[in-house]
Amino acid sequence: STGTANLDGVLRRFLALIPDARQISINTNEDAELLSENRLELNSEDSHTISSLAPSFSMSVEQSSRLGLGGTQYAMTWAANSVLMQTKVKACVVSILLDENANLGVAEEHIETLREILAPFCSEGAAA
Repeated sequence: STGTANLDGVLRRFLALIPDARQISINTNEDAELLSENRLELNSEDSHTISSLAPSFSMSVEQSSRLGLGGTQYAMTWAANSVLMQTKVKACVVSILLDENANLGVAEEHIETLREILAPFCSEGAAA
């Protein structure tokens, strides 16, 4: 669809803004991948890192909200040779896999803009 093609272009442009980013994926809260864009050829370790941590991030956001611990905007996880930055956008989890020596400030500068762009695509009805 046109919406998916537009979103794919947004993800490619976002990857171009962050030189150390390897992959960006959008998953539902239940871990179904909606869309993914890679800078390099996807390897199984990168894919596993993202798919295994997206549901736990979503659960952490939900639980912290229930416990009155505030609204989590994003989280970072250091894994073998990479950093995984995740953010919740309505009914989606956006995961950005970066090189281990990535300039996290550059990624952080662009994350709020990405959240705003993705919000219409990640509404409860659109992500289902």
